[in-house]
Amino acid sequence: MSWEVKEVYSSGSWSYISPIRFNISFRRALFFGYLSTVSYIAMLLYLMYVDDHPISLVQELPKVTVIYVSNLYIAVTARTSVQYRIRTAAAVRVARELILQLNEKSR
Repeated sequence: MSWEVKEVYSSGSWSYISPIRFNISFRRALFFGYLSTVSYIAMLLYLMYVDDHPISLVQELPKVTVIYVSNLYIAVTARTSVQYRIRTAAAVRVARELILQLNEKSR
C-alpha cells in the first residue's frame, strides 16, 4: 500500500494523507475503516469524559458519518482493484500457456 502526504494551502496550511494505490484486500480496507471510525469516536469520548471538553454530538455525528462512508468507499474501491488484479493475472496465465503451445507446435 502506498500513501502520499499532501500539503494544502488555504487560510492556513494543513496536511492530510490520501491513498494513491489500493493494493489491499476488501477485508483489510474495511478493517482499517472500522478502526479509524472507532478511533475517532474513542477520541471524542476521551475529550468528553476525561478532559471535560464540551462536545456537541450534533456537530460530531456528520463527521463520524463522513469518515465511515469514506472508508466504505475505499473498501469498495479496493474490492474492485482486487477483482481487476485477479482477472489480469488469469489473462496473463492464459496468454503464457498459449505462447507455450504455439512454441511447441512450431517445432
